[in-house]
Amino acid sequence: MSSSESQDLRVDGSLDAMNASDESSARTKRETLDASLLGIITAKPILSNDGKVIDFEYLTANRVLQRTHGISPEELVGNRMLGVFPELADHHTFPYYCDVAITGEPIVFESDFQSDELDIHVVVSISKPSPDYITITFVEVSEIVRVTDALAELNGLSGTEIDLEAYIEGTLDIGRRAFNASRAYQLSFHDQGYSVIAQVGAQGAPEVKRPLPNDIALGLSEPGAVKMMRDLKNDSNIDDASAANLPFLSFIASSFIAGEQIVGALVFCNEVARRREPTTSELKLVRTLAESVGARVRLEAANKTLKQRNIDLERFASLVSHDLIAPMRTIRLLSEMLAGYLVKDP
Repeated sequence: MSSSESQDLRVDGSLDAMNASDESSARTKRETLDASLLGIITAKPILSNDGKVIDFEYLTANRVLQRTHGISPEELVGNRMLGVFPELADHHTFPYYCDVAITGEPIVFESDFQSDELDIHVVVSISKPSPDYITITFVEVSEIVRVTDALAELNGLSGTEIDLEAYIEGTLDIGRRAFNASRAYQLSFHDQGYSVIAQVGAQGAPEVKRPLPNDIALGLSEPGAVKMMRDLKNDSNIDDASAANLPFLSFIASSFIAGEQIVGALVFCNEVARRREPTTSELKLVRTLAESVGARVRLEAANKTLKQRNIDLERFASLVSHDLIAPMRTIRLLSEMLAGYLVKDP
């Protein structure tokens, strides 16, 4: 083998090593970006003939968007922003993207993002590190906002003097909105199964008398039970025929003590499967909502018992008073007669 051939082999081997190193480095960067809690996207501005920004083409994206929006990087890259998210065309934040693309001045803002399938709250940062594209960084804070708002609403509701039925309906509605649920239920359990005591739904959502299969609902009949199922069709032992008739595909729920050996539950159901597991804050929130209803039910029962005892006490006092009036009247008459005799016969 000539020296030139040997040199060629060394060069080729070095190039292969460099390529392998580059691939490994790129893979590490990709895995790091995908594991981040921050969504990171780059997009190229699309200009009109007169130089105005009218849209953006996505260049890169990590997988956070898949966790928050249910859209993979493969579905995003190469497509236009308003094609993927048509709701942004009329959204008040779209001009922010355009302004950064033109001026290069970074911006940070909070925003609600709503569509037919999504209702999330995000903090977004937009910058322009290159003349050719903008970088969009975002983090979802929906859970923090919803849990905080729900607890504030529950605190306000607890301070009002409303009847038990209105309190339960108010609590169900707070939870329904916090968990973005289609309908919310108060359940009561008995030997044969369960009954729906109250239900609250989103606008247009039809009433459903049996939200959960009997065996799944009875799993909530234990005091202190907190349960969530992301996909009833896949997470439970339901046959295909029953699965086809399920009114809801996911739920989060917690039981509460309504009285001695009486257990109820609050259940928040959704017609679509849930993409992720519940967070610790969400589990604490559903338990807090259920416990607040349980406390109100027990307070109402105690007030009824107290009112009944007061009624019984007043009735007893009336009877005793009536029985005492007759002897006192007799004593008064006898006293008057004796006084008369003493006056006549001193």
